[in-house]
Amino acid sequence: MKKRKIEIGSLVVFFYLVLPARSQHVQIQAVPPTVKYLENDLVIICSITNPSSLIAIISLELLRNASGSFQTIVSIKQDQKPHWINTLLERRATVSGSVNDTNSAELKFSIDNKNVLCPEDFTTYKCNMSGYVNIMNSNYIVQNEDQITITYTSKPTVLNEPTVQIYNSGSDTKERRFPDKTVLKLTCQGEIGTNPKKIIRWCIKKASQHSFVVFPLTTNHTVPSRFGCQYTRSSTIVYNITSEDEFTQFLCETGDYELCGTGSIIRYVNISNLEGTKVTSRPSISTTRTAKTQTMMIPTLHQVSTGNSTSSVNKHGLGYYLYIYFGVAIGSVLILFAAVCGCVKRKLNRGNAKRITSLYTYLQIYEGIRESVALHRFVNHVITLLKNDEEELTEEYQALLQSSERITAGTAISMGIPSKNRSGVVPYEFNRVKLQKRESSSSNNYINASIVLNGLYIMTQYPLQRTTADFWQMLWEQNVPSIIALTEKYEEIKNECYYPSKDCVVRSFGRIDVELLATFNISEDLTLRNFKLSRGKQTKNVGHFHVTNLDISFLQEQIPSLVSIVEQTNKGITIHGPRVVHGSCSDMDLSGVYIVVDFLMNSILSGSDSIDVYGTTLKVLKERMSSIHSEDQYSLIYTCLQRFVQNSTEVKKVKPSSYENVT
Repeated sequence: MKKRKIEIGSLVVFFYLVLPARSQHVQIQAVPPTVKYLENDLVIICSITNPSSLIAIISLELLRNASGSFQTIVSIKQDQKPHWINTLLERRATVSGSVNDTNSAELKFSIDNKNVLCPEDFTTYKCNMSGYVNIMNSNYIVQNEDQITITYTSKPTVLNEPTVQIYNSGSDTKERRFPDKTVLKLTCQGEIGTNPKKIIRWCIKKASQHSFVVFPLTTNHTVPSRFGCQYTRSSTIVYNITSEDEFTQFLCETGDYELCGTGSIIRYVNISNLEGTKVTSRPSISTTRTAKTQTMMIPTLHQVSTGNSTSSVNKHGLGYYLYIYFGVAIGSVLILFAAVCGCVKRKLNRGNAKRITSLYTYLQIYEGIRESVALHRFVNHVITLLKNDEEELTEEYQALLQSSERITAGTAISMGIPSKNRSGVVPYEFNRVKLQKRESSSSNNYINASIVLNGLYIMTQYPLQRTTADFWQMLWEQNVPSIIALTEKYEEIKNECYYPSKDCVVRSFGRIDVELLATFNISEDLTLRNFKLSRGKQTKNVGHFHVTNLDISFLQEQIPSLVSIVEQTNKGITIHGPRVVHGSCSDMDLSGVYIVVDFLMNSILSGSDSIDVYGTTLKVLKERMSSIHSEDQYSLIYTCLQRFVQNSTEVKKVKPSSYENVT
């Protein structure tokens, strides 16, 4: 398979040319200019590339994949008018072309710019051709297909001037000079594409650094607004300039888990205005910054003469230096005392203290959440986090993002196999599941799945039609005992896409036969299925827990209940492989939430007397990108565990004395 990439403005088009042993006959293309909301038409053309090898053409058809599988939207048969299958698209699209002979076969699909709706990322089109070809005097039907995947990308383009007084204008573009200790406030805004979950990320580069790094302080992201197909978001940071910020540069870009790139850049030069100080060179940056001290000479006894003699140290007398010495000593003691009092007061009033600066907030966050929370204090801890419009939870989540974003796309596998990806979420190279193939290249052993939390779980996407065989192969090779499928109600009809829907029915996926042995309706929203997998003479059993109606209003009850049911059902199972968890076909993916809650609930039931939500979530985020992709999901983890601790009889059996001394 060959891959070509054409980048036109903000539209990135990938062509995947499937090259069979025989000649290629049909191609697909998107006609420039690029598709932009209210500006350009969407035009896709299917045509014949090698008519000389064909005897006759029966039909051309255009297929579209916007939700997990290809569906025919329109077709043209020989000497007939276009036939619409997708009547919704027919209302806002037009089709022209005909199939008459081998030299006259084309299908042109177009949507007027006024009727273009916001396309989903990675919407894929392909053309099919049916016809007769003559090879060695033998006629047969041949179908060839190409694919074109369209994605929309965008970067913030507006970076405003800082909200501080400008002292002197520099020579470089957007360069400003500021005195030491200036508080700098920057706002970046711009389009973030069609995905409202993307955030704006800030990067910083100091004089001693060779490249930009992710800005380590808390950022403020506004709720995205939408115009047409594009979402717009803004972000504001506050930065305290120090003497180390000569030639410091900032840039902003969309937070798409890539290395800091070439987004909107603004540069700042700091000139210290401290009296008597002159900046002569760029200071070096070190990871451990020490306070700058000034050496003072304290006279010894033999340096001072008696009687009318003068001191040899200076024109000032001994008393002058003694006063300075004792003044500095007393001042240091007072400062230390004040600092200790401040720390004690801050610790006592942590729940109600108002965060004043970014640095203080950052320290407060890590002071309060880096350690596990004792089980007997967990319920009250959650109540505190959710007070005042979830202010403390917001700060904790922002710190979580700062820590998790240190893993970049440099550790992720290339997105060169988008036909196997449902979205832009791809596994990291260090912990992705690798299928056992004869050829060990990434294109052959690739599946969009990640091993998380020390091999206890596999987090993956809802299988695509083209990846179903890979999905069952992964279950076989990884010795998986159960699948947890978290889907929405309207997706119930899609369950046939990767398993048999009726009892005693066997379907083959690659080298593995899958038989549905039995189906149990545990509740209105939960179905349990028991599958038997066969490969040759070997067989394995896999349980399938399918939630078919995730309700936002009751998730804090649904998820812990599901965890308990899975645990009860799996008792006695001797298979000790990882559990597979996947979300829905849509944007609603609660796999990460389920895994964190399941892991911590089982930790509690195994005797743990503390709960580490932050640490567990951070580990999952570092092992699967976007696994917890919103503050609401992070809050849901806390509320699920809060309900479990409050209502579980197993937890109440634990005596307080067993964890009373935990801090």
